[in-house]
Amino acid sequence: MVELVKETKTLQKQIKTALEKQVMQQMIDAVVTSDKDGNFTLTPQETEMLKIRLGNINGVDFNAKFFDNMIASDVNELTVTDVMNILRNLLDDEVPEERNIFVLRSENLIQKKKPATASRGFSIW
Repeated sequence: MVELVKETKTLQKQIKTALEKQVMQQMIDAVVTSDKDGNFTLTPQETEMLKIRLGNINGVDFNAKFFDNMIASDVNELTVTDVMNILRNLLDDEVPEERNIFVLRSENLIQKKKPATASRGFSIW
């Protein structure tokens, strides 16, 4: 039984790591897509689009207020390096959840199957 618990913990860590990598990839894609002119600097308009994209990533709660606080000093332009440093916030276990820009919600990544319905609207489950 002890071995089974150890194995389960190991598997849970591996799953969490895989989910974090998946979410980070989605975040990087959001940053690159938001940089319309490809100059590695986000204008205020591009930054707003980035915030919308980050808010739409499944599996992560995005706190736009904390994000705005972190970028407050970069009023006119935000470099991609600045944004990548902010994205690292997701992986920082030292930051308490209530102060985190990103909170991983792995339960939101699991796609729940909807029961199939027959042609008359009856559930077949």
